[in-house]
Amino acid sequence: MSDNKIILTKEGFDKLNQELDLLKNTKRPQAVESLKKAREMGDLSENSAYSAAKEELSFVDSRIIELEAKMARVEVMTENNHSATIGLGSTVQLSSLDGSSSYTIVNQEEADISKNKLSNKSPLGAALIGKKKNDLVDVVTPVAKDQYRIVNIK
Repeated sequence: MSDNKIILTKEGFDKLNQELDLLKNTKRPQAVESLKKAREMGDLSENSAYSAAKEELSFVDSRIIELEAKMARVEVMTENNHSATIGLGSTVQLSSLDGSSSYTIVNQEEADISKNKLSNKSPLGAALIGKKKNDLVDVVTPVAKDQYRIVNIK
């Protein structure tokens, strides 16, 4: 795997695609129209609406370029096939002194802790990669040292 590749779940890929579609087909045309209307107001040197519209169009164009560059590097992961070891796409059930928790290991591009999607680059995510059921994992963060037992891998 090349370091330039961005490995995403199908859901993460679809989310990026939806954002790109929204920017290209809705936000950019709106920004162009706002710029056109502001330009028609006259003196551009003192036209705050023109400056704001120009800035918005620049932001939208930059985001489109950024997303297109990402999309060119995306590789959609295949199903994990219930591997015995943890990798991208694995859903992991953990137990610790604080209780039990479950996370899906994803690329940092689609990590969202509120949805239990844990980045493979986070301290816990990185510690889990390559581990197996019943392994103990020590995770050191700036504020604590925690130990987890891997209860299940899907």
